[in-house]
Amino acid sequence: ASAANVLSALPVGAVGRVLGVVGTAPAWVNAPTARGLELITTNSLSLVNNTLTVNAAWTSAAWQTDAGYWASGNQITIPAGLGGKYFVRVVIQFPAIATSCLVSLQIDVNAVTSPLRTKQFTIPVSSGGPTILDISTVLNLAATNTLQFRAQQASGATVALVAAGTAMQATLIGL
Repeated sequence: ASAANVLSALPVGAVGRVLGVVGTAPAWVNAPTARGLELITTNSLSLVNNTLTVNAAWTSAAWQTDAGYWASGNQITIPAGLGGKYFVRVVIQFPAIATSCLVSLQIDVNAVTSPLRTKQFTIPVSSGGPTILDISTVLNLAATNTLQFRAQQASGATVALVAAGTAMQATLIGL
């Protein structure tokens, strides 16, 4: 029999390792590290009644694997060589609002909105406390593509989002 037809056994793997290929043989290899970032802010974003508002500047990265994703400002930029499929998530927190109102949240790619990346929710009168709205999607992004979010509310007055409840994440999940 040739070497290509010889059966071999692969021992049970170790914690933190995944099945991969080394050369042409199966082997346990280190699990890949997630790439991307999560941005947080201490800036409150004021949403004027019935006005779609772009997110305020982020104040820090909770985590960031590559320096090219974000240095300052209000958007994420996909670095050179890191295009691919990304899991993107935005979370915003509304304070207690005295009236029932419609709120919306959308993710923009290169400052362009898509209905497929928009979520709407009606906060009931009886909410009594903060309301969290989040949206997530998988996007095929190229190097230099930018991400930001826009939010809107229709309470009849200006509403300031809870800064500590606002975050945006982009994680590379595949090529």
